[in-house]
Amino acid sequence: EKSFLTLCYNRVRYDYTILKSQFDHQTNEHARVLEDRRIRYEAEIGRLEKDREELVTQYQESDILRDGKRVETLLREKAQLHLRMKGLEAEVAELQAQKESSGQQAERCQTLVCRCVSNWSGWRVSWVLSCEQSILLSGKLHKAEREVSSLCSQYDKLESLKYSHKMEMATVKLDCARAKGEMERERDTLQRQIDGTHLQTDVEVVTAALERHKEVLVETQRETARRVQCAREEELRKSAALLEEKLELEHRLASIEHQRALQEASDHNLKEDWEERLRRVQQSEECARKELHNLRCVFLMLACVCCHKVLHAIIGQNNISKVSSLLQLERLSRSESDLKETKQRLQQVSERLREELRAALAQAEKSQDEAERLMEQRQVEWFQEEHKLQQREAELQQKYSHVKEKLQRAAMAQKKRMVLTESKERKHLNKIELLEARIVELELQAALYKK
Repeated sequence: EKSFLTLCYNRVRYDYTILKSQFDHQTNEHARVLEDRRIRYEAEIGRLEKDREELVTQYQESDILRDGKRVETLLREKAQLHLRMKGLEAEVAELQAQKESSGQQAERCQTLVCRCVSNWSGWRVSWVLSCEQSILLSGKLHKAEREVSSLCSQYDKLESLKYSHKMEMATVKLDCARAKGEMERERDTLQRQIDGTHLQTDVEVVTAALERHKEVLVETQRETARRVQCAREEELRKSAALLEEKLELEHRLASIEHQRALQEASDHNLKEDWEERLRRVQQSEECARKELHNLRCVFLMLACVCCHKVLHAIIGQNNISKVSSLLQLERLSRSESDLKETKQRLQQVSERLREELRAALAQAEKSQDEAERLMEQRQVEWFQEEHKLQQREAELQQKYSHVKEKLQRAAMAQKKRMVLTESKERKHLNKIELLEARIVELELQAALYKK
């Protein structure tokens, strides 16, 4: 599309260069012709002045009746010249009407171009607003994704803590149950064997049991650390998935920005093309107006010269020869043929301008239809993209609310479990202290029994 626009622009510029060179050549040619005619008319006026002086001297010696006949002949020639002048005025009026019609067509073309430019400006403003809205939605989406990722990480941490707490509680319960059973067995054993013969052996058994409990506790801590590591790896995997989704959305946003830049460039080129065509039409109109003004000046000069000749012929000429009349008629016919050629050339120029205007209007309508179609397609794509982003934002918002509620519930439950765990730990510590005190008491009793 860009190469086609460049080709069209080069072709229009080449046509403009050719037309400008033709116009300069015609202007120089008209100036040269006018200068030649001025010199020829001045020489003719000087010669006619001499003829007038000679005719004045002859008129003083001529017969009045013959002068009356010549005056009638001159009046008839004057009437014929007046008719020709009316015909030339009618042609000039027709040329002026054609100029006005071409000016109206140029104004219509300019109005159409202005309307296209205003429509394009409105479309561009709406498109910029939609792009800004999509950027805002993308920012909100990224913010929601960051919040969701942070909440997911917090939730995973809470889940890992919850799981580790459960494991610790189960281990503590198991240890407590085992300790309780062992303590009961030890109490029964100590009650049965109060004499103290096997007390040292029982103490060693209790010490071994405590060592065994410590090893189990260390193994439980290792298992808890391993599970925490697995939870962290799962969190990293989820973060990588969210990062990939974010990169994909950024890539789509960059593609949309690239399409917007291409659309702006094509619209700018189209606007420059229409402005160049409008300038070319205005220049052609100005050239036609100048040429018509020059022709009008030439026509007025010829009319003044003819009137001057007629007045001099009526007032002072006495014996104008038929040769001078024929020469004057020949000059007038030559001027008439020049005017006809100029009229034909102006008609060709106006016809060419009409064709260019029709082609420009057709191209403008085609470009407007294409721009409307592209704009509708882009608007549909933007609306779909905006709808998808809104759906994605709603889903993330819903997911965020669910995760937030779940985290709040988990935090409350964790708080309750921590309180219960602390109370149970205090109870177990109290029991352990009592058992240790009981063991010390039993050791003292065993020592006393041995003595």
